[in-house]
Amino acid sequence: MKRWVEKPPEDYLQHIMVWVQMRNIPVNHYTKKALWALGDFAGQVVEVAFDPDKPQTRDYIRVLVKFNVAKPLRRFKKITTPGGEEVYIRYDYERLQKRCYTCQRLTHERDHCPFYLKNQKELVNLGASSAESKRTEATEHLDENYPLYGIIPEKLLGLDQASGKPKIAEEVMDGMRKYLMVADGPEKLARAERVKKSLLDLESDPIGRKTALMLEPVPSTTKDLDKGKGVVFDFSSQNKTPSHQRS
Repeated sequence: MKRWVEKPPEDYLQHIMVWVQMRNIPVNHYTKKALWALGDFAGQVVEVAFDPDKPQTRDYIRVLVKFNVAKPLRRFKKITTPGGEEVYIRYDYERLQKRCYTCQRLTHERDHCPFYLKNQKELVNLGASSAESKRTEATEHLDENYPLYGIIPEKLLGLDQASGKPKIAEEVMDGMRKYLMVADGPEKLARAERVKKSLLDLESDPIGRKTALMLEPVPSTTKDLDKGKGVVFDFSSQNKTPSHQRS
């Protein structure tokens, strides 16, 4: 439970920390960066429970995410492997049993769901990803007189769908603008090309966008695969019966 503050931030009491189990992960995605990118589908990844030095005996990988309770639980994500095969990653949220089974939100039950009440006939077409179809990507266009106009790719403008934050943090945007404004002539053109090339490289790098543009911290990694589960009963850890007690 969070403490009361006199001037709460905009996202005050809107996030919870939850462990998510990701299943059906392709073998070539068992790396920290790939697991981070997959976990980001459920929320902002804070920690990854993964030990690359040991064999993977479980059918899932756990990640700790910062989840916005105003958003729906996203259950499936389709990815395409290098061989062209389509795989659906399944997301199971630990300790979150009660939710609206129409829009997958935690704030109400199905009987009070606005989508359910609006048109019950749409339930046939609404599945685990129903809320995703209701989302609209917030786009933004720069003014032609803005120093960064024509330099930032359109894909990097607007808000990030998963977190709701700007795809480029205000500090980063201001830094790029100042970097261009202090130069003139050929030097300014050269700087503009360098900024444009850097942004184009980050456009296809989801991890780079998170750290360099959105200024999100790199999630930590723990080798305790059961972290946050509480008491876990494991009979294999019990001491063996002494030899003199055996019949």
